[in-house]
Order: sequence, then structure tokens, then C-alpha cells
Amino acid sequence: MPSSCSTSPTPTVGYTPTPSPTPIHSTSRPATRMSLCGGLPGCTGQTNDNQYLSVVNELYSGIQYNDGFGWDSKKSGADAVLYRLTKDATYSGRLTAYCDYTFNSAPKTPKGLIFLGDWGSLRNIANAVFICLEAASLGINATYRSGAKTQIDYMLGDGGHSYVVGYGDNYPTHAHHRSSSCPDAPAVCDWNLFNSDTPNYHVLYGALVGGPGSNDDYTDTRQDAQHNEVACDYNSAYQGALSILVELGY
Repeated sequence: MPSSCSTSPTPTVGYTPTPSPTPIHSTSRPATRMSLCGGLPGCTGQTNDNQYLSVVNELYSGIQYNDGFGWDSKKSGADAVLYRLTKDATYSGRLTAYCDYTFNSAPKTPKGLIFLGDWGSLRNIANAVFICLEAASLGINATYRSGAKTQIDYMLGDGGHSYVVGYGDNYPTHAHHRSSSCPDAPAVCDWNLFNSDTPNYHVLYGALVGGPGSNDDYTDTRQDAQHNEVACDYNSAYQGALSILVELGY
């Protein structure tokens, strides 16, 4: 649970802007409002203290339409948590709008990947899929599950290329990932190795790379961080979505 949660009768949530010219935690910043709205509902669930939820109610109108979920936005994740806590149609409505757009209206590659952005394209849709699977579990729309499975299947090879290291017959062998690309010490690991065609020395099993461009174009090279790097935020929602689909028997 968020470390800022307090079990005392008068919790300190730390959302008041500081007097500096551009306070880093100022609620005038959309990212700050989204972070607070994403974390504070968890405090309500942990402490049964609705004062946290009152802060969310105060801030929510400023971010209501900033749908999305990623390293710099927790808005749609907040909607899922808030709907679970309150059953307020405001939050289910935003989840429905977000997931309906994702599955029905968002651009797709020729082979069917929902394309929400070029940098880490698989990360973008994995995050959306995770939220929409949660929406389905909350009773909003069960058809999101089949759409989610289609996108995960693309990542695992249905698009002609596995984007998960160590999985399938055609998986990435040159992921932009420092420790797996280097040989064991004391062997040299330098820019000459980075720029070479030598496969990574270690198989980073289960890691999702960034993914293809808008035409399903992809080159397995360490030099293309935009499409071939590995990151925690690329893999967390993807792993969560996998777990949900496995649990459901897909």
C-alpha cells in the first residue's frame, strides 16, 4: 500500500502546494493530481478513512478526461480503484470510454496491434489491456477479455515475431538491456560489443521489448532503444495481464 497512508484519525496526505514558484508537488500539475488520485484510494481501502477519498473528490475534476495508464499517468488505474471502492458511475463511465476507444477506435497496425504510441508500442497496449481486464472483472464489459487476449497473442508471436525474450522460435536476441547483453566479468563489455551483431550473452527470459512501429516494422538490434529496450514499466502490466488471462483459463 502507499507509504503515505496513515492509520491515525487525522491522516496527513501531503497534497498542499508549497510556496515555491513551481512546487514539485503542487496540485496545479496534472501529473501530481493523477498520482494522488491513483494512490489515495488505496489509503481509503487500507484505513477505512474517507478523508483520503475526499481529497480525490477535490482533485478529480481537473484530470477527469486524462485517460491512460503508464509510468507518468495513473489516471485510468485510479478510475478502476475508485470504481471498486465507490461503485460511482463517473468512474465506470471513464473506464468504459477508455477501453471502448482502445479496442474499437484506436489505430492498429496491419497485423492487428493496437497502436497507442511508437516508443514502446507493446508497453502502451499492455498497460491498456491490464486496465481493461480489471474493468471486465468489475463487471463493466466482459468482451474486453477477448480483445486483451488478441493483443497479448500478438506479443507472443501471432504477428509473426515473438517480442518476449526466450519465448517462441523468433524472439529478440539483441534486446537493449545492459546486463544481459554483456559477457561475464572479467570479459570486456564496451561500445564495440554494443554496436556489434553479437547476440546478447544472457537470455533475459520473459522480458517484453518495446515492440514494432506502426507498420509492424521491427529490427532486433541493441541500437534501437525505442523499439527494443526492456524496462520495468514495459513488463509490469504485461505480466499482470498474462496472470489474469491464465487465471481465467484463456
